[in-house]
Amino acid sequence: INGTGSCPSGGTGTDGVILIPPSGGYGGVEENIYAGQDSIYLNPGAHVFTVVRPNRLASASNINNASSVAFAITDTLYLYGISGMNNNSPVINYRPIDNACASQPFCYNPAMIDPDNDSLDFSIVKSYMDDPNNFPCGVIPIAFEVYPSGFSINKSTGELCWTMPVSQGDYDISILIKEYKINPLSCNRLLIGQTVLDIPIHVVVCPTLNNSFISSPT
Repeated sequence: INGTGSCPSGGTGTDGVILIPPSGGYGGVEENIYAGQDSIYLNPGAHVFTVVRPNRLASASNINNASSVAFAITDTLYLYGISGMNNNSPVINYRPIDNACASQPFCYNPAMIDPDNDSLDFSIVKSYMDDPNNFPCGVIPIAFEVYPSGFSINKSTGELCWTMPVSQGDYDISILIKEYKINPLSCNRLLIGQTVLDIPIHVVVCPTLNNSFISSPT
């Protein structure tokens, strides 16, 4: 729904917005915003929503033959049939894409804020692809995705850190955000939603930091 031109592949959509143009053999960054609406009444239970795009970044080093693997994300909404349990998904304030310097520590934080002040829990999970046995709309974790060593995440803040990116290239890492809301009837917390955040990280060679600081009297 964002952009000013027609969708390149046809249809009624628009062409998205280029945030960083292609340069130096790197494909750049484009932001596409999708909107959907459904008037179906949802009964209590778990409801899974998915988005599948044709393929992932071909240069993703930690996913074998990534160009033939579809990009997919999933969101799960839990309904309990309890009054006062209306919910809004957490909001990402920092776009889920970043550059890292080879041989230098790296951290990324999505700065997620929950409009309802619900509790958020963060963990690293496998990224998702389309499910060939349940096409269309079915998604499954990518079993052959490999986590580079040195990744960790703060379960409370969502800060993702990589102690020492070694090899240059692109890496896909996914974060699972679980959202817990207080039950107004019992005051305990219930799992109200789950969102998968897929983060591409581009590792490049950066200048060596050789800063020196000299104090002087004032």
